[in-house]
Amino acid sequence: MTPYDFNNNKLKTLTLNLSRDCNLRCTYCFEGIDFRKSTGMMDKDTAILATELFITQLGDDNGTIIFTGGEPLLNFNVIKEIINLISEKKKDNVKFFIKTNGTLITEEICEYLVEHDVDLQISIDGHKTVHDYHRVFPNGKGSFEKVTKVINLLLERNYGHKVVLRATVTHHTVQFLEESFRYLKNHKGIRVFDIAPVMGQDGQDFVLTDDDTLMYAEHLFNIAKEEFLINSEKYNNINLKFDGICGIGVWHLSIDVNGDIYPCYRLSGIREFLVGNIFKSGLSTTIPDKLAKLYSVSSRQECSNCYAKVLCQKGCYADKLLRSHSDICDDFLKQIGEFFLIENLVKSNAHMFLLLI
Repeated sequence: MTPYDFNNNKLKTLTLNLSRDCNLRCTYCFEGIDFRKSTGMMDKDTAILATELFITQLGDDNGTIIFTGGEPLLNFNVIKEIINLISEKKKDNVKFFIKTNGTLITEEICEYLVEHDVDLQISIDGHKTVHDYHRVFPNGKGSFEKVTKVINLLLERNYGHKVVLRATVTHHTVQFLEESFRYLKNHKGIRVFDIAPVMGQDGQDFVLTDDDTLMYAEHLFNIAKEEFLINSEKYNNINLKFDGICGIGVWHLSIDVNGDIYPCYRLSGIREFLVGNIFKSGLSTTIPDKLAKLYSVSSRQECSNCYAKVLCQKGCYADKLLRSHSDICDDFLKQIGEFFLIENLVKSNAHMFLLLI
């Protein structure tokens, strides 16, 4: 384990995993695996201790508290406890972000979130057919109608600038990726549309196959051509630099329902990634060796001449750590990248990129 020095890397983001339960039964949800089948809820005392530890070390720097789950709005009373606590302490440097399926947002909850300037990520996979394929209630009924009503509720209150719509792409829906993007884009006033491939283990029927991955890349390239190249005059102020890292375990930690600390909420319950417990050690943690390996790519001698070393440090680190072949130098992933670069960028569209070289 590599020691984590708070003096050099201050914690800027704290995720509170408020609930292991959810009111939906999405067929691709990572929460369905065995160690997360409990319906535990974070109690008020745990949430308050984690928050107070966080804001103490944060000082006057800007920070973010993320509420997630499961479905965090099942534990809305604790969300209010934390927001009210920060308000009472007059910590204007702390922002709030809720990752939710959206279905539990009532008018009352909506008014509270608007009043307290809470950012939201709402999961919606595309138009009705795409969304309802996976995102269903326990009785099998799709959740699309409920989610769209909530999105419209937020837009009616001119709150779209605080909302991110998140779409997950699976083996069953990748063919509709461009349709899904256009559907999401039609929600005028929304701040960001986020599209990402499903996270899962090899062999699960919803995970993208090799052919799906190529299709996914092709669809994204088509969207990029339309949005950033053909209509490039609309985006001349966009910064496309890759200047960030994932941050889990370094400036971002996650607290599970019982106070256990993990680098990321997606790693909750996996003992090899347990890095502490707030009741025993506060927020003092260590970085697991597998995670330290990801962060050290740029300084490792064996990676110094690799064209893909920048890409290895981008994207979701939890997804990389959970892959069955978790080596970040996986040869097949490189082949995918080379194929896409040569076939789509160089051969077919070289003329479009000459000015960017």
